Amino acid sequence: MNSSVTANGKLNPLSFSFIRFYLLAFLFFAANSALTIILPLRSEAAGLNQAEIGLMMGAYMFTCMLLRPFAAQLLGRYGPLLVMKWLLILHATTLLLFVVFGVETYLWLRALQGAATAFFSMTMQAGIVERLEDRDRAQGLSMYTLFTMVPSLVIPILAIQIWENASDIWFTLLMIGLAALPLLIGYNVDLPRTTVQNKSYTLGDMVRSFGGIWRSTPLLISSVVMLFASCVFGATATFLPLYMVSTGKASGVSNGPGTGCHSVQVRSAQKNPL
Repeated sequence: MNSSVTANGKLNPLSFSFIRFYLLAFLFFAANSALTIILPLRSEAAGLNQAEIGLMMGAYMFTCMLLRPFAAQLLGRYGPLLVMKWLLILHATTLLLFVVFGVETYLWLRALQGAATAFFSMTMQAGIVERLEDRDRAQGLSMYTLFTMVPSLVIPILAIQIWENASDIWFTLLMIGLAALPLLIGYNVDLPRTTVQNKSYTLGDMVRSFGGIWRSTPLLISSVVMLFASCVFGATATFLPLYMVSTGKASGVSNGPGTGCHSVQVRSAQKNPL
């Protein structure tokens, strides 16, 4: 028997199957890390104001939050593996549409990207819970969370370089790569075909579950803190790139003492935006 599989068919959190899980999580969230940098810059160069940029970027988190209960319903009805296949196709299609269409479609494309993320998070977490022993679930979930956060440390550097060089071809190649690689790695990932419960739940069940928040003070406080933290994180991630580029702090190239790189307005006059 493979040492990565336990006696009752569960997997080891460091098995090859779960390394694929973690790599898939990295590639999936790398797309959002890149677009969080590039889209506000492209949108401002195209003439959108900050309110429009904030609405466009917020559509991602709003649909992600709104559709999570619906994602859980589909998981119970169709199983994690089938849901994963369809969401990866949606994710890849959305990234390719970012290449084809302009800033006027970004609001709807970000909403689609948020929908794919809602299904991805629920599917991965369901797979981790059902494929690991009880004692290994914390390690599996921690590794998954780590690999969803690592892209935010390295991908923005690449995104800034793409913007600084005003390279359409590199942006296109990045989107194609981040669309294709998750499909290749995750289309047949080792997810269960059905959940343990193998059932869905009704809208009334969801409403009653939300009602439980108000009856539990610790749960209510945790929910409010998470909501405000998400708002702060989203606003910072959206507008920090605009601030850094406009003040000349996004580039290591200096024009002399006390000066930075050209502002977005000067750059956009010199070369075409992405």
